[in-house]
Amino acid sequence: MQRLTLIFIAMLLLAGCIKAFSKIAYNNLLPQMILSRIDSFFDLNSTQEKYLKSRIAAHHVWHRTTQLKLYQTDLKDLRRRFASQLTPADLDWLTGRLTLHRNAIFARLIPDLVNILQTLSEDQINFLQKKLGKENKELDEKLASPLAVRQKEEFATIIKQVEDWTGSLSDTQKEELRAKYASIPANAVDWLRYREEQQAIWISLLRSKPEHQKLKNDLEGRMVYQERNVPQRFKASFARSMSLIREMILTADRLLTPQQRQHVIGKADEYIQLLGELAG
Repeated sequence: MQRLTLIFIAMLLLAGCIKAFSKIAYNNLLPQMILSRIDSFFDLNSTQEKYLKSRIAAHHVWHRTTQLKLYQTDLKDLRRRFASQLTPADLDWLTGRLTLHRNAIFARLIPDLVNILQTLSEDQINFLQKKLGKENKELDEKLASPLAVRQKEEFATIIKQVEDWTGSLSDTQKEELRAKYASIPANAVDWLRYREEQQAIWISLLRSKPEHQKLKNDLEGRMVYQERNVPQRFKASFARSMSLIREMILTADRLLTPQQRQHVIGKADEYIQLLGELAG
């Protein structure tokens, strides 16, 4: 998983996520959506579902009362940085803040995840294995399409999200960004193979019925400390990808017209207000 790719996507999708979840949806629908997502992987029994429903409700209150204000503060800071041209230091700051928020959530969730994972039956582990295998097969089929086709679709998605912030981009701007995007190494197939390897290791661990601390350490390594655990065979291409993605982001910002930059600032103001309303 490419860290800055995810950070870039998170930055671009933040607007859509906030826009999609009104106060009613965030307060009432989100907990059920999370529970349903977990159930789709583990086929929870009634006891597990009751436990998770209670814990998700507690985490939801924590998130609304403590985290949304932090996101709002960071978005205000990001707005200020967008008002002038972005720098590599700004990207370092953004990466650090998003990683911090991600890890705060993981730190809250991991103990509860461990408690649930330790109660899984053999049938539930088999259910999980089949679910993961189905997802991997679907990804394999997608990656079997020509690289040019996949890149075209992926780039179109990126442009759509960028334009939600900036307004319409010119053909010249799109072409410059396309050239930057095309230079990023295409290693999705390698990452899928690595994902399959790690899933097999994880399933084996679950079947061994590990003690609480061992399972907690494993989840922390995969979630909180995922960047430091990039496999050796990917480190060179990972570093190159990170450099090129940073360059693409800085290029996109440099190409903005004054009107487009004002559009970005206006969007930031809109989402700052929405975050404040969601936080209550």
